[in-house]
Formats: sequence, structure tokens, C-alpha cells
Amino acid sequence: MNNNQFVLIVNGTRDSGSNEVISILNKRLKQVFLIASNRIKFLISDYTPDRDRKMVQEIAVIISEKVLNNGFSIIVEGGSIEQKNLNKKITDLAGARNIKVITVNIEAPVEIMKQKFFERIEESKAIGKKVSVTNEEELMKRINAYFDLKDEKDPTFDSSKESIDEITKKILSLM
Repeated sequence: MNNNQFVLIVNGTRDSGSNEVISILNKRLKQVFLIASNRIKFLISDYTPDRDRKMVQEIAVIISEKVLNNGFSIIVEGGSIEQKNLNKKITDLAGARNIKVITVNIEAPVEIMKQKFFERIEESKAIGKKVSVTNEEELMKRINAYFDLKDEKDPTFDSSKESIDEITKKILSLM
């Protein structure tokens, strides 16, 4: 195993700025694999949450195990309703290998996340892009899942108060 291996879990809803931070980190860091359940689900032609969510999580764990066994670090993208279970399974994989786990939270006030969500829905409609969550009720399920998952002892960054670059630098300093 690579002594510099790590698991970075970035919890946050899609409209909190977490995806932008993850994208920057994934470009800057070497030998890192991005575990993103929200991207895996779009590999299923007719993804249905009730039917497929568990399988997507299982695939994410299998990939994580293979990646860690090959000496890579991983960034786990939060945002799934079942994120707590996924984070635990990946943390257990890291623990069994004595790999450092860092968990951070990225959030914004709910009203800002809602505004960004509705803007994204309109943009997606305009370009014909597939979006799995299209109404406020489903958005709030994800936002509430994030707040249920959030551990107050983990560093939390508010993207309405700090820039994406500032948040990224602070996360890098934790590593």
C-alpha cells in the first residue's frame, strides 16, 4: 500500500459547491480515483432509485476496494440519499488498510441551494440534459439527508461565505 494514500469524503448537496471543489481536487491530486454514486447511476439506462440505488452503492464499494488495493487514494462525492451507508463502508475499507480518512462538509444556506437547483433545472431543460431530481420535494430529501449525515466534528465550509478556491485550499491543508 501507498503510505500517502487517503480517503477524502466530501459531503454536501449538489448545489452547495461541493462538485466544484471535488473537480479541482481531482485535477490537482495524483493517483486519486473519484467515487461518485451520482455518476454511476447514469450508467444505468433507465435508473430508478427504488430499484437501483442499492446496486449503485454496492458498485461504488467494489470500485473503492479495487482502487485502494491498487495504491490509489479516493475522493468520495457526497450527495446520495444513502451516503451515510456508503461512507461507512468505504471508511471500513480504509480502516482495514490503515489508510487515513478525512471527512469534510460543504454547504450553503438552503435558500441559495434551492435557487441554484432551479437554475440548473432550467439550464438542463434548455440543453436537453438528463437530470434525476427535478422537483423541490426530491431536492429537500437530499438536503435533509445531508443534514442528517453531517457530523458537527468534521470541518464544515459554507460556500456562500468562502470561495471555492479558499475551501479547496483549506481541504488540501487537512491532508
